[in-house]
Amino acid sequence: MTASDGTARTAARLAARFRPELRNQRWLIAGSIGALGAEVAFKALEPWPIKLVLDRLLGHSSPGAVAGLSSSHLILVAAVSLVVVTSLRALSTYASTLGFSLAGTRVISAVRLRLVEHVQRLSLAYHTRGRSGDLVQRLGRDVDVLKEVLVTALLPLLGNVGTLVTLLAIMWWMNWHLAVVAVAVLPLFAITLRRLVPRIHDAARRQRRREGDAAAALTETLGAMRVVQSMAIEGVVRGSMARNEAATAKDDVRGRQLTAGLERSVDVLTAVASALVLGWGGQLALRGQLSPGDLVVFLSYLKSALKPVQDLAKYSGRLAKATAAGERILDTLDAVPEVADRPDAVVAHALAGEIEFDQVKFSYEDGTEPLQDASLVIRPGEFIALMGPSGHGKSTLASLLLRLYDPTGGQIRLDGRDLTEYQIASVRRQIAVVPQDSLLFGVSVRENIRHGNALATDAEIEAAARLVNAHQFIAALPLGYDTILGERGGTISSGQRQRIALARAAVRRAPILILDEPTTGLDESNRQIVSAAIDGLAAGRSTIVITHDVALARRADRIVWLESGRLREEVLDVVAG
Repeated sequence: MTASDGTARTAARLAARFRPELRNQRWLIAGSIGALGAEVAFKALEPWPIKLVLDRLLGHSSPGAVAGLSSSHLILVAAVSLVVVTSLRALSTYASTLGFSLAGTRVISAVRLRLVEHVQRLSLAYHTRGRSGDLVQRLGRDVDVLKEVLVTALLPLLGNVGTLVTLLAIMWWMNWHLAVVAVAVLPLFAITLRRLVPRIHDAARRQRRREGDAAAALTETLGAMRVVQSMAIEGVVRGSMARNEAATAKDDVRGRQLTAGLERSVDVLTAVASALVLGWGGQLALRGQLSPGDLVVFLSYLKSALKPVQDLAKYSGRLAKATAAGERILDTLDAVPEVADRPDAVVAHALAGEIEFDQVKFSYEDGTEPLQDASLVIRPGEFIALMGPSGHGKSTLASLLLRLYDPTGGQIRLDGRDLTEYQIASVRRQIAVVPQDSLLFGVSVRENIRHGNALATDAEIEAAARLVNAHQFIAALPLGYDTILGERGGTISSGQRQRIALARAAVRRAPILILDEPTTGLDESNRQIVSAAIDGLAAGRSTIVITHDVALARRADRIVWLESGRLREEVLDVVAG
């Protein structure tokens, strides 16, 4: 299969996958196609006023009603007609370009939103295997490349294809012998395109892959800047990125070199076709078998008819990048969520919060088995402290309850019903989570808390902050609840970040609460404040707190120890020892 075949197949797959988005713009697309048809028609008429004047000046008869006009009147009519036809063609071009651009922008914007929604549905295992920087590249730059090419390259090519078909038909009608001469070079065009376009596409695919790798590496570096600076490995990181940039630049230059070679080859072949038509047409004109005006029209049509081939050469690099970007987008959309709703799943209404792990097993792709026959029953409103050695599956247990993964054995039940019988979103809406890394967003404190409940009022947000002992320090911030936080909450202390995360959980009003190492990394003062906040937050909720903090564990109704994949209840003295 050639690269051009691959481009066509990718374009067909994209059109099929994005049919709903295209259907929503069908009237705009239809109007743009109509304007495009008008543009082709006016482009076909454009040379004829010149033909009529030229034939009259050289003594050739004019057809029909034009024959009755004097030469002066004919020139005047031809001049006015040329302005009118060209203006109408320009107006049609403007309308089709604007319409297609608007339709393309709307379709691609909808595609980006669809991609984001799909990525959010993909299982945690997909995101664990992938690299966030490369995924950002697919959602960002790859979609932008597709949009740019759709508007600036693909749509003009489609318009020129319509022009090619129309003008070749008219050329055949005017003089089929000369038309055969004109199209005699098309096989040479095909050979040139088949030889160079695949190499351009290969270079573009390599470049897109390297750019995705570079984006992933940059994201990882920025996210680990503390580690990079602490270990003084800036030079190592820079060297790795420099090598990748050099390879990317090499592919880019290679693609541009091939594209430039293709454009010049097509220019030469276009000149050869024009020379053949000029030579043979000139002979026909000398014999009186073709008027000089007809020859001018024919050459004008030939130039316009070959424009699609010239544009294909001109835009081949862009089309190759768009093909590579489209393939990456389709690969992302083809990823199937490993955790999904069953067809008969029901909405979980107002859970009481009874949780049962029944001989639950789980293993990762590398064969690690953090859970083996883990069993535990948590009564509604009960506060459980989950302890045990690091790396023995405590966070995994919480992830299974959230259905970020599904167990490989056993069963998890909520209110006596298998967890998989509920729709995932309806369960997650009734679980409040405070992760170990209390991720905050670069928006106001108020909006960070409102992420827990999009419908929360300002009064409810303040009440949630008071519940977890956060209101006092928030009110002391420069703009209070409207203070904009730095990325990941870096402009406030870790204890303050943790309390805002607790307020976000509180405003959710969920019957189930999961806290993952909520006091880790806090000094004694902040640890006591956060522990007291947890008491207020856990009241009336089925709560699982994952912790190594014995003092925090003492606040729980029960302490459960997880080790070697199994759960067992522990007496506090043993845990403390």
